[in-house]
Amino acid sequence: MKSLTMLSTLLLLLLSVTATQAAKDHWIIKTDGSRIEGVGIEADSQGNLKIKLEADRDIATTVKWGEYRSVRTPEPREVKAIASFFARNEHAKVISAVGQVFDRFKFLGWADELKYMEGMSHLAGQQFEKALETFTTGAKFTMDPDEKSKLNRGMIEAHIALDQFDKAAGLLDQLSVKDPDTAAYRFSIKGRLLEQQGKKRDAVLNHLKVIMLYPDAGEVRKDAYQHVIRLLKSMNDNRYMDFERDYKQQYG
Repeated sequence: MKSLTMLSTLLLLLLSVTATQAAKDHWIIKTDGSRIEGVGIEADSQGNLKIKLEADRDIATTVKWGEYRSVRTPEPREVKAIASFFARNEHAKVISAVGQVFDRFKFLGWADELKYMEGMSHLAGQQFEKALETFTTGAKFTMDPDEKSKLNRGMIEAHIALDQFDKAAGLLDQLSVKDPDTAAYRFSIKGRLLEQQGKKRDAVLNHLKVIMLYPDAGEVRKDAYQHVIRLLKSMNDNRYMDFERDYKQQYG
């Protein structure tokens, strides 16, 4: 009986520790690479963070703006709702909703996601200057280069739409190497920039690199096929038919 009692006590302690650890779903990565985990984070208007370390004890530490590079908190229901609007291409709702909640969540790890969705919504509405402004704002509140990468991609698309090709090219090196689509995307953008310069053959070669080297590149690869087909047609190169056939087989 005593052994059973001790076992039950140990199990309860283990469950208690596990629950406490599981509740630590807030974290801060400081600029020196160290990580602070806790159960809640509050931000002031200047971006200074206060992270509560334990659920059952009033212990907290403050990390000032400029001393951290990344923050993560559980996804707020407001962000989930905006993501649903974005997935359904309800761009007006995205733009309106981000405007209402951005200031609440910009220091809590959601600046990149919110401004990416808003910026892409502006792009969809051909509001290219507004899109560029939106992506740039998101980047100001996103310190981690990997998290900033999608915003840089948005800025590249906006610059291209505005015929600002040199500015678009200048952002290529700022794309995250951890993004699995980054290498393919770089070749894709280089192809598009070369096309704008009238260098169609070089453009085709860059798009072909996407097709041949990155079979899992998703929409980037699909887009590369479309560019290759169109460019070869414009060059009176009948090989476009081979790529057109492959495109139909893969993408319908």
